[in-house]
Amino acid sequence: MTTTGKGSQGRTEGAPRAIQGHLENLETVFKQLGVKPHDIECDGVKGLKKQLDHAVNSNPSPELLNTMIAGGVAKTEHYEVSAYSGMIDQAKFFGHKNAKKLLGQNLKQEE
Repeated sequence: MTTTGKGSQGRTEGAPRAIQGHLENLETVFKQLGVKPHDIECDGVKGLKKQLDHAVNSNPSPELLNTMIAGGVAKTEHYEVSAYSGMIDQAKFFGHKNAKKLLGQNLKQEE
């Protein structure tokens, strides 16, 4: 996930419908929990970006680059699935049923 420094409102404009739904669910969860969302730097995502940059800078053939990009996309999707799974486990542990439901909807769309 990337951040823009504009808060979640700035990220929803122009986003594809599925992403907008994810962000709306997350905003609802934050609001229900009384937590203000904030931007954080994610070392995992930074690592995935670094891998892609390294691949691009190695000047592979277009075909190989396409497979490298596809692999990076798959890694990113796995990362998102893991993140949602962890948040769902936390919501369940703390008894936040609606948060668990909304995060589960996001997870289902990612899988």
